Amino acid sequence: MQVLVLDAAEWISRFTVSQLQLAGVDVLVSGMTQAAAERLFPARSGATSVQALDEELFENPGSLRRAFEPLDAVLAAPGGAHAADPARQYRLIRTAFEVGLAHFVRISKCDDERHAAAQAGGVDVNADLKASGLPFTILEPTLMDSVMVEHASEIRDLGIWLGSAPRGRNAFIDPRDVVAATAAVLLQARPMGELYLPGPETLSYAEVAAVLSQLLQRDIFYRVVPPDEQVQAMTAQGLSPSQTRRRLARDAATEHQGEPALNDAVLRLTGRPPGTLGNYLEDHRCIFACAD
Repeated sequence: MQVLVLDAAEWISRFTVSQLQLAGVDVLVSGMTQAAAERLFPARSGATSVQALDEELFENPGSLRRAFEPLDAVLAAPGGAHAADPARQYRLIRTAFEVGLAHFVRISKCDDERHAAAQAGGVDVNADLKASGLPFTILEPTLMDSVMVEHASEIRDLGIWLGSAPRGRNAFIDPRDVVAATAAVLLQARPMGELYLPGPETLSYAEVAAVLSQLLQRDIFYRVVPPDEQVQAMTAQGLSPSQTRRRLARDAATEHQGEPALNDAVLRLTGRPPGTLGNYLEDHRCIFACAD
């Protein structure tokens, strides 16, 4: 089995590559040199070696088709050059169809990136993929548990973080479950259409603060402020305008999305239930509790 993982230096892609290696899959990666691939993905005992594709391939239609012909699947996950350029992803989808690719797996833009893209009226790559005629799986994770890491310094130093989604609820999913589910989909080699991946429970940010309070044994608060005050605070923290826009878009989507549905997709794909927010925060406790 031969799989191409796009933008393999990004978190979800990187750990999916490692799982595929251990499963004996022949993995090709983009977004890095061969030397970088060998450092990130060493051919240790029981794991296959990883080949990095020359980025120039993606600019030459003929070379790209030849690179795609032996593939069994392509994974496009959030982050990196391909995810940032919908037109480039469309070219990849078109090329995959031309060579008769058996499986195109895409993780729909997660969290704030997906919300920001929707607000900006960007190209709908999911729609392009569904209309392409390719056998596909689109994985749609809910808000990642790891989003709390963005607020770690506020939580650690002040015991608060600021937001504008007091009533919104999310079925937070552990990023490690997204990796496990993605690897399972690729290894099963069976297109599954659209799969929504939630965590095991829905929580408001106030309830997340209660989880953190219990974990850290001190009071942690989610403070609701108007968006303009959020912008001022994020600017003072040194966030870029794009980071600020993504957080505001995420809060707006969270506040207005309604109660997220739950399902057993992670259990069906991985054989185990999704991890809880509490477990994720416990595993990353030092980020919220330890001095720099």
